[in-house]
Amino acid sequence: MADKPIYVRCAIPDCDWGIPFAGLAKLRDYRRQFRLHCIERHGLAVDDTESYAHLELDALLMDLWKA
Repeated sequence: MADKPIYVRCAIPDCDWGIPFAGLAKLRDYRRQFRLHCIERHGLAVDDTESYAHLELDALLMDLWKA
């Protein structure tokens, strides 16, 4: 039986976004993909420079925090 892949997920409970977790070396990619997701699905402004993507390591959840 194959192991289920592990995903980094959006912290919003009813959101189904996720990206396969391939190690912390890909953190920049996760943040970039999450930001694009938030622009498309959660109304984040394209020019928003106040928010940054935060990865909660123990749960592998991403959330936006204001600077």
